[in-house]
Amino acid sequence: MQLTFKFRVDDNPGDTAIGTGNNVPSVRSVKLIKDTIQRLCGIRSIPYDGTLGHRYYVNLLSDIIWQVFHPLLRFYPEDAGAELNEARQAKHWLEELDLELLMPVVRLHNPYFFIFEPALLSSGRACMPFCWFTRGRKMYTKAWSLRPVTREMDCMLEDDLLVSFKNWSSSEATSGLPRACSIYGVERELNGELQPWTLTNPSEGNQWCVRASGAHVSAMPLWLYCDNTSGNLLKKWNKHNSFLFTAAGLP
Repeated sequence: MQLTFKFRVDDNPGDTAIGTGNNVPSVRSVKLIKDTIQRLCGIRSIPYDGTLGHRYYVNLLSDIIWQVFHPLLRFYPEDAGAELNEARQAKHWLEELDLELLMPVVRLHNPYFFIFEPALLSSGRACMPFCWFTRGRKMYTKAWSLRPVTREMDCMLEDDLLVSFKNWSSSEATSGLPRACSIYGVERELNGELQPWTLTNPSEGNQWCVRASGAHVSAMPLWLYCDNTSGNLLKKWNKHNSFLFTAAGLP
């Protein structure tokens, strides 16, 4: 049996169309569902006006990363010993990269621990983490001991980190210790000259903690390269250049 129905095309109740089928939604309903799905799962396109008067659109990079391959990404370097199968296991990422370009934070339960912020260990010693990395299934930190400042140590996060910079002033474990924001300088050598501390604002902590306002922060290394993609047989410059990237943290 064939059924004939009427459905609304838009907001104007007078506009109708004829079709066949059962329980077919209105165009307005379909558009509402599409807009809802796009808002929840879609990739936003940002319009721009070019200098020559043309309009073009750019897909938002953060949406592409989050929707497409965020679950697969690895953000921390890995100490895998002699094994080298992934970019994150390479010496450059773990030992040679600028410290400020590395993953700046780890989250243990509720508190966030950022690099370049004083932290208290369960042993009662204070340290200044400057690098997070994995070893097997465990997370570790490279840290400077705050007394003496020249000593570097490894400590396992789950077992050793106790009080973060943010909770320093409210923790009983830090009573009797100097304030975490009382950083007057860096002594590179014992009895050496005191040099200015420039990696953070001592009263605020890591800049990414301030800028994130409680949100999680990730650092994602990219390999970027460019290709003119012309394929011209003549030696003529082609204006079309493609900038391409690969996420280094993809397995």
